[in-house]
Amino acid sequence: MKLKYWLKILIFVVVIAVLTVGAAIFLHVPEARDVTGMYGFYLEEENSLDVVLIGPSPVYTGFYSPLAYEQEEFTSYAVSTGGLSGAMYPSAVRETLQTQNPQLFVVDLSGFCDEDQKDSAAVRRWIDSIRNGENREKSIADLVSEEDKDSYRTAFIKYHSNWTRIRGCFKTLIDKGDQKKRGYSVTKNFCAYTDTSDNAEITEEVYEFSEEGFASLEQFLSFLKEEEIENVLFVRFPRRNTITDGERYTEGVQMILKAGYDILDYCTDADDTKGVYTSDTFNTYNRHKETVNLNPNQDFYDAEHVNIFGAEKLTKDLAAYISTLLQVKHSDAKAAETWENAASFNTQVLMHAKQLTQAHAHKGLYTQRDFLKQP
Repeated sequence: MKLKYWLKILIFVVVIAVLTVGAAIFLHVPEARDVTGMYGFYLEEENSLDVVLIGPSPVYTGFYSPLAYEQEEFTSYAVSTGGLSGAMYPSAVRETLQTQNPQLFVVDLSGFCDEDQKDSAAVRRWIDSIRNGENREKSIADLVSEEDKDSYRTAFIKYHSNWTRIRGCFKTLIDKGDQKKRGYSVTKNFCAYTDTSDNAEITEEVYEFSEEGFASLEQFLSFLKEEEIENVLFVRFPRRNTITDGERYTEGVQMILKAGYDILDYCTDADDTKGVYTSDTFNTYNRHKETVNLNPNQDFYDAEHVNIFGAEKLTKDLAAYISTLLQVKHSDAKAAETWENAASFNTQVLMHAKQLTQAHAHKGLYTQRDFLKQP
C-alpha cells in the first residue's frame, strides 16, 4: 500500500512539473511579433546569412529580406526586436555570431536616439526572444537591474499572468509550428503596418542622439574594434518629416567615420548642406533619400515607419547599394533552395499587404499566416 501511495505522489509531482514547464514555455511571450521573428533566425542554416541587420522596428518594417534575395541574390535577416537600443547592439552582434558569420552588419542609427538605453520593456523583448546560453546570461548581467534578474532566469515568475493574453500565446505557438514544419521562415522577421499617413502634417524634426545613446555608440564602436568586426554599414533609416541634424548626432557621425565605417543616410538629400561630413579615411557618408523617392503621405505608416509601399522601395534601394557598392553576393549554395522557396511568395506577400494598406486596415502583419492569407 505504501508503495502505491508514494507512486501516486510521485506521478502527481511529475505531472505538475510537466504542466508547469509546459505552461512556462507556452506563456513565455514578451511580444508575439518579436518571439516569432527571432525564432526564424535560429532556423537559418549555419553560416548561411550574408547580411545581418540590427536595430529596432524601422529595420524589420523597412527591409524585406526575401525581396532583397530576389533582386540581388544575397541572404539576410533582421536580428531585431521592438525598441532595441544601441546599448543592446553588442548583445545582438554576439547572438548573431553564435550561428552566423555574415559578410556585412547593417546597423540602424536610431537605436542611439532612445533616452533610456536600458528601457526595461525593450530589454525584456530582446533578451526573452533569444536562446538560453552564454550571451543571454551576459546580456542579463549587462542590461538588467539586480532586482529583476531572477525573473529572466525563471520565466514563470514574469509570464504566469499571460493567461490574459492567451490569444497571442496561441498565435505565437502556431506560427513557430508553421516555421518549424517548413524548416524556415517565409518572411524572415518582417512586419508590415497596413496604413498610410494621408492627412499627416509634415513638420521639421531634429534627429538627435540622446546622452545615453551617444555613450552607447562609443561603447559599441569600441566593441566592434575589440571583436575585429570591420564590415559594418551604419544606416539612418527614413523618417516622414523634414530632418535637421542635432549636435550629438553630428558628433557621433564624425566618430563613426573616424572609426573607419561607412554611413548611408535616407533622411537627407545629396544636395543638403545642413550637415557636412568629411573623413581622412576611405569611408564615406552617402545620402540616398532622393534615390528612394518616398512619398511622405503614401509610403509611411507614421513618422518613423514606412508601410509596405515604402518598404518595397527601401528594400530595393538598400539591397542594390549593398550588392553593387559593397560587393556582397550570396555565398552558400546549401541554403539557396529555402531562399528560393521564400522568395516565391514575394508577389503574394506584397499584394496582400498592399491591399490591406490601401483599405487602411490599420493592423500589423508579422506571422506567416498574416501575410499568406488569400486576399
